[in-house]
Amino acid sequence: CFVVLNCAASKQNNPASDGNQFFALAIGFVIIAGGYAAGGISGACFNPAVALGVDIQHVGTGWGIFWALAELVGAVAAAGLYALVRPKERSDADKSDTSSPSLLVRCFSEFVGVFVLMLTGGLNGVMLSPAGAWSTAASLMCMIYSLGSVSGAHLNPAVTLAVLASGREKIVVKDSICYIICQSLAAAAAGLLASSYGAAVTPGGRHMPAPGHAPNFSELQAGMAECAFTAVLAYVVLSVATTKAPIAWRTKQNFFFGLAIASAVTAGGVAIGAVSGGLLNPAVGLGLSIEAGSFGNCGIFAAWELLGGLLAALVFRMTHCSEYESTATPLKV
Repeated sequence: CFVVLNCAASKQNNPASDGNQFFALAIGFVIIAGGYAAGGISGACFNPAVALGVDIQHVGTGWGIFWALAELVGAVAAAGLYALVRPKERSDADKSDTSSPSLLVRCFSEFVGVFVLMLTGGLNGVMLSPAGAWSTAASLMCMIYSLGSVSGAHLNPAVTLAVLASGREKIVVKDSICYIICQSLAAAAAGLLASSYGAAVTPGGRHMPAPGHAPNFSELQAGMAECAFTAVLAYVVLSVATTKAPIAWRTKQNFFFGLAIASAVTAGGVAIGAVSGGLLNPAVGLGLSIEAGSFGNCGIFAAWELLGGLLAALVFRMTHCSEYESTATPLKV
């Protein structure tokens, strides 16, 4: 419901005069994200009509009614979150106010996005999902399309650092620090919630492993892999989500940015998942460490991933010179 509200119902994200074409894609990928993450826990109906239909089809046990009530509660929660991340969408809001959202709203947006991302990844791990990278990337795409017009939907300290280092006044130092703190807190909270599901799976509990390298690879190899694919991810973000729209475009809407970013996460997760876990995100590493109860390599992996963000900004400056032609780009505090 949160994705539907942000991608289809929001006048800012889907204006009548220049509507987006990604709303259906984002809504559909919610099923992929949640289906793999929660399918083994609740069946992943996500719809009162589906829950009741399944209950009736199988000469129900009555649980369909409880599932439907839970889903309706989720809809109310989604409406509340929507009102918090998009206060200007209220009917009594000042329609002439075109300023960017406040720092508090943007930070809350980052918190919500990272929480969903980390919880999806954590539950995929706990439930031994066969498509963890795809499901986690799907949740990232949904949050990017939902929150991109609010906070930029960085949802990753390495991406925030890359955007800061790329200049162009896309974000200032103070805001980037607030973003990273909120992203880290969200990942920690989601890690704790995912760990509670892990404890319920088996008597001894099942948890995602803390950041670390596979037995056949060294710590250096795993760190370099995280650095390389985090750089790829951050470079894709810079290239598709922070650049000027081509003059030839008939629309001001950018339809492909969320899919491109999520595809980078999928590529990295599949390519180096067996080497380092394919985290590509210091906040996710923190969340996994909390879920696993071990902080062994969390700081080391975070350093490699942040280095990847800086490398992405450096390459972006060399490949997108037109972004810097009109104005100088000093860092603002």
